[in-house]
Amino acid sequence: MKNLKSIKHRLNLRVVVVSLLLIFVLIVLELGVAYFIGSWHHKSVLNSLLNIASRDAQLFSFKIDRRVELLETISQKKGLNDQNFSAYLKDTTMYSVLYAKGWIDLEGNCRFVKEKEQFNPEISKAYLDSVLTKDFYLSFLRDDERYFLSLTQGVYNKDKNRVGTLIAVMEDSILYSLPTEHQKAFFIVNSKGEYIKDMLLTEVQTHEFDFGVENDSSLVETIKNELLSMDVSKKKAQVLKSNIDKRIAYYISIPLEYNDWFLISVYSDKAIDTHNSMFNILFQAMTLIFFVLLIGILFYSFTLRLFFRRDLEAQLSYDSLTGAFTKDKLFLYLKNSYNPPSNCKVAFVVSNIKNFGFFNTVFGQVRSDEIIRKTKLYLTKKLKKEELLARSFADRFYLVLCYQSEEELNHRLIQLSEELRFFNQDVVNGFPVNYCFGIYLTQKQGRRILSPEFFALADMAIKNSPKEFSKTLFYYDAEVQKSVEKEILLESRMEEALINEEFLVYLQPKYDANTEELVGAEALVRWQTPNELLFPDSFIPIFEKSGFILKLDTYMLEKVCQIQQQRLIENKPIVPISVNQSRLLFYQPDYLETLISIVDKYEVPRRLIELEMTETVLLENDSAALNLFNQLLTVGFRVSLDDFGSGYSSLNMLKEIDVNIIKLDRGFLQNTINSERGKKVVISVLRLIKDLRLISIAEGVETKEQLEFLRDAGCHFVQGYYFSKPIPLQEFVDKLETFPISVNALKDMVPLN
Repeated sequence: MKNLKSIKHRLNLRVVVVSLLLIFVLIVLELGVAYFIGSWHHKSVLNSLLNIASRDAQLFSFKIDRRVELLETISQKKGLNDQNFSAYLKDTTMYSVLYAKGWIDLEGNCRFVKEKEQFNPEISKAYLDSVLTKDFYLSFLRDDERYFLSLTQGVYNKDKNRVGTLIAVMEDSILYSLPTEHQKAFFIVNSKGEYIKDMLLTEVQTHEFDFGVENDSSLVETIKNELLSMDVSKKKAQVLKSNIDKRIAYYISIPLEYNDWFLISVYSDKAIDTHNSMFNILFQAMTLIFFVLLIGILFYSFTLRLFFRRDLEAQLSYDSLTGAFTKDKLFLYLKNSYNPPSNCKVAFVVSNIKNFGFFNTVFGQVRSDEIIRKTKLYLTKKLKKEELLARSFADRFYLVLCYQSEEELNHRLIQLSEELRFFNQDVVNGFPVNYCFGIYLTQKQGRRILSPEFFALADMAIKNSPKEFSKTLFYYDAEVQKSVEKEILLESRMEEALINEEFLVYLQPKYDANTEELVGAEALVRWQTPNELLFPDSFIPIFEKSGFILKLDTYMLEKVCQIQQQRLIENKPIVPISVNQSRLLFYQPDYLETLISIVDKYEVPRRLIELEMTETVLLENDSAALNLFNQLLTVGFRVSLDDFGSGYSSLNMLKEIDVNIIKLDRGFLQNTINSERGKKVVISVLRLIKDLRLISIAEGVETKEQLEFLRDAGCHFVQGYYFSKPIPLQEFVDKLETFPISVNALKDMVPLN
């Protein structure tokens, strides 16, 4: 009995020991998991900061690259010397962003030119030695306590002998950057750790930092003392953890493409440690109580996270319609992995289907998608092993092609265009599908760098070249570059132009197709610069890319409300005026409230304001757009769907939208009524619009024959040069005073008989 009790005691003791040991192992394991996850979290946040710093470095280099390319172009001008260099610079749009320009001869004599005042920066011997021995040199110059960015480019004569050096001087503010959360400093050093220049905005520097340092100057001095501990001589991104006034700081060093410079970003410990401390406490507390449950949850979360990560990577990397690379995947591959053969030249090509909106309108989205899929399959089949393909959007594909000569590339792309034209005809009942290509040649530009930005230049070649339907190949050349330079100039002046009210309201009248009486007008913008009157197609695409279109659309709405208010006050004849509304407005959460407040401020009846929306709104955010259309109608506005038939649209869209008016695009009209088959398409579309109890307006009516055809086809309203081009406000007011106004102009939007 005693032995039995002894055995039981030892057994119980063993069970207790094993249980305690198991509990101890589990606790140690859980603590280990907590430490691992905390470290992983720490590294993840640190990698995020590293990515942000890398993006800032890329933006810095991109800003410099745009100006270096222009300076290289100018330096290659024939006959450039110390007497005429200023005139050559003045002929480019780069002149508007120059603070001063200069010339250094072979003896090191400097000559700077600046309008209305002198510019005499401090010139060191080291600066002159670098300028005279290097083709290109980037540095900062100082003049009266101010810093300026200096770009220099060697100039050679036709015998390839150096004749001098061209200098472009700009204010250093073009390189400033806004800080991200917990970012306390952002500056440039060289490979020796020597401080070069602070790059944070001045007004940000005046703030008091919660960083153990009272002001910016003391912070910079403290950072200077820490630079020796960072090995910036290594040409790679680095992260260093250090102490400043008993507070932890993280330094991130990113190498730049120029000189031996590095961008240094400094983040406080709050950027990382505030996340870790709370996370660890909560995790350890939950581990003591529910460690088994937490293991299951962590395992499940990890598995689910891995699944969603892979699924997200697939969505971001491969186009859902064609299975091709997405453009983001292509850009990443170009940046990190792509290495073309050294014996070939590289071309960046953008493939585009001419008038693709016509196919989608006439044949429907299903067949249009089939065209895109077949295009991808055929292009993939024709690619060489070292070449790349990705789908950008809609009908656009990006290609990276290798070639030996331009003649070979031209022949290959023209042949591709011809083969694709017939390859897709079975999808659209034998109708020819015409392709064109925008091309940027890296070797022709004297560069081997492979940048995703080159696709944008190839795309610009298509957009900015003369519209020739028979032309297939569009190269990025000097003419396109001039267009890019003009874009830079317009971007630099748009805010000032809005303040100075340089944007003018022009009005194009709308007429009743049956009675030819006035029924309304469309407000169109013109930009009266100090030198010329610009039309919308030269600046609206630029404003849409920058987001400035939001301010311009609001400005135009205000102006139209002022016009309508004045007509009401004077008790003069009045018709509804339509204003264009950018698709970007649909992403503003307060759009409807802002719209109502502007119109009501001028006490204008909402039925006198017609809002024109393009069909792309529905494609990008269809459910939200349909809901907003309904709200606009509910509160009393007239809503029209503009440019129908111009883009990625379908007749199927008509049964979904809730609008008053459908505007047929001028291109859709001109491309269809020249044939009997096309006329039948237009008649069918107009009949469908009428059956849906919507109003139809045809844009671009230029001849009497077009008017008579549209009238017979049942079109309600027309607009175009046959009646009137867009005219200044006063001319339109005179027309209102004398021209008969249709009885349908002020009625609610119901179908006309």
